[in-house]
Amino acid sequence: MSQPERSGRGRPALLFALTERADSVFPKRYGQLATMVLQEVQEMGGPEALDEVFARVAARHASAIERDFAGLGFDEKLNRVVSWIGRAGTLVEQSESPEGVKVTIHNCPFRNTALKFPQVCTITPQLISRLTGAPVSQSDSIHRHDPYCSFVVQRPTDP
Repeated sequence: MSQPERSGRGRPALLFALTERADSVFPKRYGQLATMVLQEVQEMGGPEALDEVFARVAARHASAIERDFAGLGFDEKLNRVVSWIGRAGTLVEQSESPEGVKVTIHNCPFRNTALKFPQVCTITPQLISRLTGAPVSQSDSIHRHDPYCSFVVQRPTDP
């Protein structure tokens, strides 16, 4: 985009600026910035500081959508959480297992960061647990060089 700019005598000069669309074609380094920030957080406060950061991230995401879960049963809540995770850009599936419901994420959108900061992997189980009210454990993890991440959500026992 250009617009004329007055600068005294002579021909009018044009002032050029990138549009949002044009700017989007240039490389972005958001992952690199996130990694640098997390490194600083860890150096300032240790691993506990990172644990707190990721717990807050999970809580913030959960609180933004938990009102949509009010009054739903366990299966409906879990289906919504899995659907929400899928809409965030992951290939996710759920299946029954002897321990509960297994949620498998085949592609981690935070893979490079998680390889350096495994605390990233706590966001998903905390989010699932908070939104379903059920305990969640991680059974597979890309950061431990498994082919995917999986979580077991314990099905509530009926009274």
